[in-house]
Amino acid sequence: MADHPTVRTVLARERQSPGVIDADWLRGLCLAAGVDDVAFARVDNPDLASEREHVQAALPGAQSYISLVVKMNRDNVRSTARSVANQEFHRSGERSNEAAHRITRVLEDAGYRALSPSASFPMEMDNFPGRIWVVAHKPVAVAAGLGVMGIHRNVIHPKFGNFILLATIIVAAPITSYGEPLDYSPCLQCKLCVAACPVGAIKKNGDFDFLACSTHNYREFMGGFTDWTTIAVESVLNSLNFSPMCIIDLNAGASLGVIGTECCVATSSREGESTPRATAMNSQPRVIGSDRMRMSRGITGRRGLRRGLLIRISPSSR
Repeated sequence: MADHPTVRTVLARERQSPGVIDADWLRGLCLAAGVDDVAFARVDNPDLASEREHVQAALPGAQSYISLVVKMNRDNVRSTARSVANQEFHRSGERSNEAAHRITRVLEDAGYRALSPSASFPMEMDNFPGRIWVVAHKPVAVAAGLGVMGIHRNVIHPKFGNFILLATIIVAAPITSYGEPLDYSPCLQCKLCVAACPVGAIKKNGDFDFLACSTHNYREFMGGFTDWTTIAVESVLNSLNFSPMCIIDLNAGASLGVIGTECCVATSSREGESTPRATAMNSQPRVIGSDRMRMSRGITGRRGLRRGLLIRISPSSR
């Protein structure tokens, strides 16, 4: 193989190590690419120890993080019109990914190995409900000095506040200087976020209900699970010639194979007809759509209801 003409040609090329990346040059490159702030952190930073295994798997030899901040338009994010707020998040996300892509291209052309994971979605959904992100942008930004995590689990930038999106570039080279975490917190502990959260995900004592938050905000990105369940229930009812009268919504924290909950769809009774007692229709779990979820069904009876369908979702034993 070593005597192959192509191999000899490649081995004969003069190769130079690009060396350490100048922090001032890199900062200028990032700002010119369209981000609003940038800072750097070491891969071997003790505060980021939990990330090391994952980023080394993504880019072997990784040594540095480039943490990027894109500012969002404040009143668009605050809008009660979901279309306006979503558009702001989507456009800002596109800016983040585009800037990271441009920076990565310049670094690569300069001889550096660099990787720019997605700022948000798409993610590694085949790992769900495990870790679906390549790198955790928030702790990297905090370690680089771009803000502090508030009790609402968003990074608060010292200038832009919460109205930011984050992205991270992983580089297999050292940088001449790195950022330091802020020595103060922009979070005033006012608890306004606790009062404003529509699903009670943020607790006064600092606890955070991740599933309630993620299901409320990202159900469209996670396969539309709540909508899918409704469609599945209605499909079964139609196949059994049931007429849905009411649907009890899934708990906001429910998701595939994570939290057990129930959804009951009942049908109206005919006048003068007796209501049967609850009986088991199928004692064996029926798998629909995913091996991470078991669904069993049964017929239930209550005064004023002729028939009902019970969908029970529980964590898989696998």
